[in-house]
Amino acid sequence: MNSDGLLIKIVCVVFGCGIIWTPLTCNAEDKSAEELFKSAQFDFSEYKSTPDIDDLYTVYHIIPSGSPTMDYHKSVYFFGMILGRYKGNIPGSSGYYLSRSKYHPDAVRLTLFTRNNREAEEIKKWIDDLEKDKLIRIIPYVSRKPEKVIFTKHYGGDEYEFRKYLTTYTLIGIQCMAYDFNKSQKIWSDLMDSGGTDITFVEHSNFFKQLDYEEKCKFIDAMYTRKWGHMIINFVLGYDEDK
Repeated sequence: MNSDGLLIKIVCVVFGCGIIWTPLTCNAEDKSAEELFKSAQFDFSEYKSTPDIDDLYTVYHIIPSGSPTMDYHKSVYFFGMILGRYKGNIPGSSGYYLSRSKYHPDAVRLTLFTRNNREAEEIKKWIDDLEKDKLIRIIPYVSRKPEKVIFTKHYGGDEYEFRKYLTTYTLIGIQCMAYDFNKSQKIWSDLMDSGGTDITFVEHSNFFKQLDYEEKCKFIDAMYTRKWGHMIINFVLGYDEDK
């Protein structure tokens, strides 16, 4: 049994053996989000955020498996564990971010960028396979097909830099919550309430530390931009506020 809340079943078939990840069904599931994140390891070492301003974007609202008493932060944890199995990468995607879904209190919204419709089909297959293996449940009716959108018509600023920020904050937030869940809540709550916080806390994210110096500076600057900063605040705190 793995401490990350997943159980490995080895399934032998005619052509060999495969590995299927299925949810645990024991009392360990019922831990709080804080307990789950405590000392958790999320390996995002191979993730590269490479969104282009001409990329399509597509959206899924999902609830990961893992707990009979799921909530938003548990969904972030369990989906983070799925991402860790792929070193942070999602097939067909040039970058992605998580936020709170407004269509179910326990769900996360997964927004992905992709180069074209062919690669969007790779994403869809990956998502469908996760649901087929009962690792996630897709909220019906509200997935968005790939389309072109200019985000900065609403949020202002440079489109490329905004997409780069969007596709960076999720992994930083997850790893910071794994370092200290309650302190993470305070860090981004302080930023929301007073406009300032301890920016060095993000150094507890290995993903942040692997960024080059210029990328780190741009991330911090974006986090302090009024119309952009609320994205990571909402993600860490579990809000759905557009401000």
